Amino acid sequence: MLVETFLRRQLGLKAHTVTSVEETEQYMVVHIDRLGGRLLRCGVCRQRCRKVHSVRKPREWRDLSMRKLPLRLCYRPRRVECPRCGVRVEDFPWAEPWARTTSALSNAVAVMARDSSWQVTARHYGLNWKSVATIVKRAVAYGLRHRKRPPVHVIGIDEVSRRKGQVYLTVVYDLERRVLLWVGEDRTEEAVKKFFTEQMGKRRCQTLQVVCMDMWAAYANLVRNTRPTRRSCSIAFTSSSISMRRWMRFAANCGGSSLLRK
Repeated sequence: MLVETFLRRQLGLKAHTVTSVEETEQYMVVHIDRLGGRLLRCGVCRQRCRKVHSVRKPREWRDLSMRKLPLRLCYRPRRVECPRCGVRVEDFPWAEPWARTTSALSNAVAVMARDSSWQVTARHYGLNWKSVATIVKRAVAYGLRHRKRPPVHVIGIDEVSRRKGQVYLTVVYDLERRVLLWVGEDRTEEAVKKFFTEQMGKRRCQTLQVVCMDMWAAYANLVRNTRPTRRSCSIAFTSSSISMRRWMRFAANCGGSSLLRK
């Protein structure tokens, strides 16, 4: 099997093809071009477009290394005339829009960044730490858009110190599933209100049964005055130093789900 054929299959190219592979001392450059008159897709709605408006300057994308040589993809993007979106840059099957790294490299970086620092990850893949930060932010945004959102019955609200100088973050936990739901800047009433209005919404707030929190006035006033919950919802005030296990046990005694009593 030719290396061009291997790369074409690995990149999932259908409307494009690998024309040549050039090896240098530092990189291995893969040149990609449009395959004949194949229809290209719009970069916004991914609809197939029949007309090509123009051809732009060559762009390069970093890919996973091959035989210890960093791989670079070189291609001249087309601007297509989409009947729905107008003139747009075409969709790239090997990378996300506006990304400078391929999807394969971005996924590998995101997985490693979960257990290592951004500096270590950047050195391992030969990237800038800012590129790693951009990849991680894009991965987090993708996960938030596609995550499952089951009903929430028991939540815990608490603040954590971010750094010296009375700088706090507000964290909200799902005590039933033992997962973090939301993190917000500051510990004011306006800051926490975004969780109920933007993250939960009025409909999902109807499923709340128990809200556990310390006796911070901003939290108490917000939950008392603005919570769109059922009448059976209980408010449990706890100590600020209470552990997660004791927090869950306290919520169960205040009328939480039977799962918390196990």
